[in-house]
Amino acid sequence: ITVNTSGSYLVTVTYSGGCTATSSPMIVTANPIPSNGVTASGPTTFCSGGSVTLTANSATGTYLWSNGATNRAITVTNAGNYSVIVTGTGNCSSTSASTVVTVGSGSISTPTITSANGNNYVCDGSSITLKSSLAPSYLWSTGATTRSISVSAQGTYYVTTNNGTGCGATSVPMIVSLQTPPNFTVSVTGPMAFCVGGSVTFNVSQSLGQSYVWYKDNLQIPGANAPAYTATAAGKYRVRVQQNGCAKNSGTGSVTTPCREGESLPESMQEIQVSVYPNPFSTQATISFTLPDDDQVTVKIFDMDGRLVDILADKANYIAGDIEIKYDATALRKGLYFATVTTGKYGTKTIKMSSL
Repeated sequence: ITVNTSGSYLVTVTYSGGCTATSSPMIVTANPIPSNGVTASGPTTFCSGGSVTLTANSATGTYLWSNGATNRAITVTNAGNYSVIVTGTGNCSSTSASTVVTVGSGSISTPTITSANGNNYVCDGSSITLKSSLAPSYLWSTGATTRSISVSAQGTYYVTTNNGTGCGATSVPMIVSLQTPPNFTVSVTGPMAFCVGGSVTFNVSQSLGQSYVWYKDNLQIPGANAPAYTATAAGKYRVRVQQNGCAKNSGTGSVTTPCREGESLPESMQEIQVSVYPNPFSTQATISFTLPDDDQVTVKIFDMDGRLVDILADKANYIAGDIEIKYDATALRKGLYFATVTTGKYGTKTIKMSSL
């Protein structure tokens, strides 16, 4: 018989005439084959003078690397294909797949990651834009190869850049956390329709909000920053509650004064207002605008000939309220440019900006 599992094996032989004899047991031990994976301490593509440590995944046994080393971990400074043979109990062994190490020529600066809105957190249901410093090529931990990426999930993000000759560098990881917008309810005290001189009060309750901004007809009401607001005129009212950097808008409550009231501006005729500061700018500019409602936003930079220069946000989900996007303009040439802010509900707004 052929056996491949551990156990105690014996055989009984029967002779003619019915006589039998049984052998002594033979103990068979099937020893495990050691794991054969290899873990790298960092990127396996780096510049001349760099290194990477390769470690066999198996914590027991003896090791023989393709370069002759016999330690569990080796530090590699030269290009090549590296594998390891791990020998364990019973002289059982396994060979890992090859790990390719590439050493490029020249040099490249370590890239840095910045967040377009200056935050390293993302609000649940929205996204933020992460941008790498300028480099010849980009490879993000997500697999993206563009300079900027839009992320909507918590996680650790990093980017590896390459100078085109195999010399690469990897950024310090940016940890993006997930924040949950606040939960709250709005109650109404008083009638929603009244004559001039009457009023109705909106109250925010069951809220852990840290700030409150009230709006009438999608325009911010100056000084209205308390959990309650008393309306004395007709209009559409809502509140934006912010908690831990994330904001959420309430539904809209329509107040009418049937005794006397003029018409309000239809929402279809509204547009967002965009500003850039400082303007002119040198190394950084901030593009600011206010969203009346939650919306998808695309922000692009064009030169005077209409050529696309950069994309700061690409159909990114933003919560209604005041939005600020910081633009790293260190690689921008001096001259005039246009910034366009396109929303799904309010069209496109263009503003001129000047780089010094």
